[in-house]
Amino acid sequence: MENVIAKYESGELSDSDFVYDVYELLASKYDAVAGYDLLRESEQILVHPLELEGQVLNGGFSQYFENMYGDNVFAALASFKKIGMNEAYKIVQKVIELFPDSSPAKNEEDRIKQFDLMSEESQKKIDDLSHQFSLLEEHNAKLFIRYVLENKRELV
Repeated sequence: MENVIAKYESGELSDSDFVYDVYELLASKYDAVAGYDLLRESEQILVHPLELEGQVLNGGFSQYFENMYGDNVFAALASFKKIGMNEAYKIVQKVIELFPDSSPAKNEEDRIKQFDLMSEESQKKIDDLSHQFSLLEEHNAKLFIRYVLENKRELV
């Protein structure tokens, strides 16, 4: 992490490249078997919102919730709060409220069933919220970078 931060601070990385490199570094430290336990708490604070954002930007909230990353939505929300990504937090909360009992299932198979049972109106709202979230990409990157730089001692 120290090397990535140094490259960013020296101007070698753009904001988006820095965010991507941080994610790639963190993703290389865990796997499907060991899970996130290989990451320190300070690293988990970063990886969960990056996974959520990457999935939503690629395929919307439906993609995020219909795969394993959606298992970590509440960890991502907690991270958004810690990082100060309040607008992102609000949008994700609105998506969660569209699930039965405002509670997405804890595993992807059950969440897929929940999605299949959602009304067309709810699915359209999720698509709209996905678009709203995508508009925050640059803003979220700046907040994310600020958090990383302010907490770099814990991350290196």
